[in-house]
Amino acid sequence: MKKIILIVALSAGLISCQNQNLTLDTSNLEKIPPKGIGNISKDQLKTLPIDYKAPSTKIALKSLPFEVKLPSKLPFESTPFKLQQLQDVRHDGKTIRVEFTAFNKEKNNIKMVSILVTNQKNVTFAGTKKEVKLKNKVKGYIQGKLIYFKNDNITYEIGYTAEDGSNLSDKQLIDLANQMIK
Repeated sequence: MKKIILIVALSAGLISCQNQNLTLDTSNLEKIPPKGIGNISKDQLKTLPIDYKAPSTKIALKSLPFEVKLPSKLPFESTPFKLQQLQDVRHDGKTIRVEFTAFNKEKNNIKMVSILVTNQKNVTFAGTKKEVKLKNKVKGYIQGKLIYFKNDNITYEIGYTAEDGSNLSDKQLIDLANQMIK
């Protein structure tokens, strides 16, 4: 009987740990040395985030200590999301900032959706913004071409840029945000 209880307890522990990285998994990431910093001391270097690159968006997503669900339906026909930036903010693998971008496939008029996600504490949304309701009782804030929201202690910022100066409607921004909420 003791063996059965021990096996069940160990199995439960392994299953719960298996799906929950508490720190950034750098085993498949490549550290990018800082550029253009000149003569900087080791102490000053420690204040800069550590940048990483990943061989694919999928690997970048799997390496994170939190789950990110990228939108699958954009308001234009797009390329897949690509990793633009992956940073270990405090050099401890726990405080992470990551950015993904997707572009439209049309070459004449460039459009881009960028998604910034971080688990940094005390992130605030400055400036004039409009509060909107997202799914699962999550509050969002629209400010121009951006929508911000927090969910499960993770902060999300979705931005839109277009060469022709066009904007997404509030409804389109809300749809993008809702696709990211579980």
